Amino acid sequence: MPRFKPHGYIRTFHDLAKVTPSAAAVETFTNPLAAVHDRLITHATVMKVGLYTVLNGGISADGYAHPVSLIRTADGTGDTPGTVKFTGTDRQGGTITETLTVSGTNTTTVNGTKCFQTVTSIEGIGWVQAGGASDLIDCGFGAIVGLGQAASADTDILNVYDYTSLATTASFAGKGGGTVSSTYFTPTGANGTLDYTVVYQPAQSTALLAATAATISTSAALGFDAEVDEFGFRISSALAGTGGTLTFTLCDASGNVIATLTPTLATGTAGTTVKTNTIIEAYKHLYDASTLVLKRTATGTAFTAGGGSFYVRLRQRTQA
Repeated sequence: MPRFKPHGYIRTFHDLAKVTPSAAAVETFTNPLAAVHDRLITHATVMKVGLYTVLNGGISADGYAHPVSLIRTADGTGDTPGTVKFTGTDRQGGTITETLTVSGTNTTTVNGTKCFQTVTSIEGIGWVQAGGASDLIDCGFGAIVGLGQAASADTDILNVYDYTSLATTASFAGKGGGTVSSTYFTPTGANGTLDYTVVYQPAQSTALLAATAATISTSAALGFDAEVDEFGFRISSALAGTGGTLTFTLCDASGNVIATLTPTLATGTAGTTVKTNTIIEAYKHLYDASTLVLKRTATGTAFTAGGGSFYVRLRQRTQA
């Protein structure tokens, strides 16, 4: 028998974006794998212009975020290899893309610089066959492992430890590229048997630190029929700054404003929630495929510090 949720059921508090204060983060990784270069498409697939079939759900064998990789095997007749475009998601579920230029040298591995949690599509662009047998290609993941929050600089990857003994690894390469997809560490001797603990300094989210118009985050599709019931900001670290006050809007994918929120210094103490129940009737009804967009308007004065999470409370409508 199908199960139904009645109209008015409070389905979820949907977190839209986390504003991260600058505090050290610690993550542990169990058995990260070495590079698996044919994880995403069948080994030695014929190169082409168009979409390849993505294998294994586009997820790495160890479940962690890794940069993508590709290897061309040339047929010796001077094919033009072109580029390969990868589309997927980062550790926080945001959509990312990266285009790699296929090496003109036979069997040379080309590695990306963004860490993909999932790869949803792989597209060959500009390949031209020069005659004879076609060039072949492998696509997979490298050994670098992506972290869960963005760090601003390489020095923000503070240290990496062998989890078993908590001894500092002999050598490691860290990268803080300013975004989640470009923040990672390179495990020494990754082979599926070693565990690592990483200590790093996440970047302060810029959501509160500017007063320009910007899109802060876009949610995944809801997957159910609902109405927006409440929009708010839970404050975990007090807002600071002279005259700080900003305006944020909750919008649908078409840009229609569903609700507006204005945190201020007066309402910005740690442990409080700034919220609004004033929802625009014409746009509050959402569907399975609907997404929610959090935007900052070009209004007010930026804060200098603060942290918390933007959220929306959804009231599910009757459906299976």
